[in-house]
Amino acid sequence: MLSKSALQILNVVLRPIDRSISILLSPRWRSQKIERPIFIIGVERSGTTLVYSLLANHPDFYWLSRLDSIIPDCPLLSCFIRRGISFFMPDQNYVAIPRAISRSRGMIPPSECLPYWRRIFNWGSEDNYIVDDDYFTEMDATDSLRKFIYRDLRVRLAFSKKSRLLFKQPGLSLKIRFLNSVFEDAIFLHVIRDPITNFLSLVQAKNRSQEKFWGVKVPGWREFLQSSNEVQSVLQIRRTLEIIDQDIQQIKGTNRYFRIYYEELTNHPYLVLNSVLEFCGLEWSDRLSPVLQGISAPRKVSNIPESLPEDLRKSLYLLREKYGYA
Repeated sequence: MLSKSALQILNVVLRPIDRSISILLSPRWRSQKIERPIFIIGVERSGTTLVYSLLANHPDFYWLSRLDSIIPDCPLLSCFIRRGISFFMPDQNYVAIPRAISRSRGMIPPSECLPYWRRIFNWGSEDNYIVDDDYFTEMDATDSLRKFIYRDLRVRLAFSKKSRLLFKQPGLSLKIRFLNSVFEDAIFLHVIRDPITNFLSLVQAKNRSQEKFWGVKVPGWREFLQSSNEVQSVLQIRRTLEIIDQDIQQIKGTNRYFRIYYEELTNHPYLVLNSVLEFCGLEWSDRLSPVLQGISAPRKVSNIPESLPEDLRKSLYLLREKYGYA
């Protein structure tokens, strides 16, 4: 396995080659349309990876893969490699790995592809977080960024021979206004989970991490660097949901925002996924059926640790009531 630095060098070496070839082939992608890209949003550990991995099996979707995390600056090369693998292994299925963080099964499975988004939003690293937080608006959508995003995605769509884009990365939940500014017909699929089970799962993820503030950097996150993982988790859940509800109000029309309740998805995967596809203007594909068979309903948990301060416990109970879990 190559080291992180070796992979970065590989990306840098291949980047000018990829760009030169894409320039030569520009007549094939410059007129490529980007229509109704789909963004999966929601609090971390709410089930967004499950939705992402299931939809990734639909033949119309292009999504970022683990390969793109290795060579994020080489869209053309990535497409050729992925098409080659699909040709020799046409029956690959993708499904989220239970209790794993943002991981799916498959040879080159769908990925959040942090290196790809990092070069767009330039957030730095955990030790040196350059931006104040992960909240971006239309004011951050500069002309140069728009040009870069459209060029890159046109290449990916054209040479993958796909018709729709599908993305998932937790930080995108705080970038609805930015994304809406760049893609005026974007669709947002909001995955919601019982706030208490979401909280417990998020705390577990934080406990496994060595970062001082694991996950999406909501506004005000630096003030909680010394707080417990439980306190941080409530903050992340509450602020992420507040921002989603607030910013989604700027989306014109009702045909661009769809809620997916995690519990409904796991109990009735076919019905929910079929409704999602209809909302997105896509037909059912037989490639989806095999991956639905292993989905099981989560066990019900409704107890909040007694050690959590009363005001934070109340916040979770209010969120349960707001989203219909009371």
